[in-house]
Amino acid sequence: MTIRGVPEEVHGAVAERARHNRRSLNQQVIAELAGEVQERFEAETKKKRAEAIILAAGRVRERLPRLMGAEEIDAAKEEGRA
Repeated sequence: MTIRGVPEEVHGAVAERARHNRRSLNQQVIAELAGEVQERFEAETKKKRAEAIILAAGRVRERLPRLMGAEEIDAAKEEGRA
């Protein structure tokens, strides 16, 4: 794979990380791409889990008895005083 038009500062930064990690430039690019893909996958997985939990909580809430609102509580209090 050939990547054209990489800005010099980007190339330099990746090359420096490659030297620091004792990798070839190619190995460093692959590692960074793989890391980015993994992060996005994990973020997507977390988002899907959160959405599933929210849906499950909604189903549980639907099965619970409905709570009285403030107006209903006030009306019940007034009714009890009569």
